[in-house]
Amino acid sequence: MAIARSLFNEPTASLDSEHAYDEVKLLAREAHERQKAIVMVTHDERMTQWSDKVYHMEDGRLKNENK
Repeated sequence: MAIARSLFNEPTASLDSEHAYDEVKLLAREAHERQKAIVMVTHDERMTQWSDKVYHMEDGRLKNENK
C-alpha cells in the first residue's frame, strides 16, 4: 500500500537516493515484464535513466527528449 500511495505523488520525493533508485528500477522492471506503461513526473533527472521516453516541460510545453 505504501508504494501505491507514493505513486500518487512524486514517487521518490521522500526517499534517499539508494531507495529512490530501487523503487524506479522496480517500477521499470514491472512495466517491461507486464508490457505496461508507467508515467512518472519527477524533478529528479537522475531517475530518467531507467525511462524509455523522457519529456521535459518548458514554458508550459512538453518537449520530447527520447533516447
